[in-house]
Amino acid sequence: MLIKSNSTEAINTSLQVDSKTGWIIEGKINELISGNTEVKDKPKLAGGIKQTISVSIEMTYSSK
Repeated sequence: MLIKSNSTEAINTSLQVDSKTGWIIEGKINELISGNTEVKDKPKLAGGIKQTISVSIEMTYSSK
């Protein structure tokens, strides 16, 4: 089965660091993954398959 995949990823990170200890006080991470996958046409899969995906992840953490 021939499969073609194409995707992109973007990550944005913001950290607040304690200047005395160097430990992270708070952090925020935003991640976006998007792309598509295509399965080529074949006799048992007439027309093939095309699938689009988009995933958004937001993480926040704190030392509190």
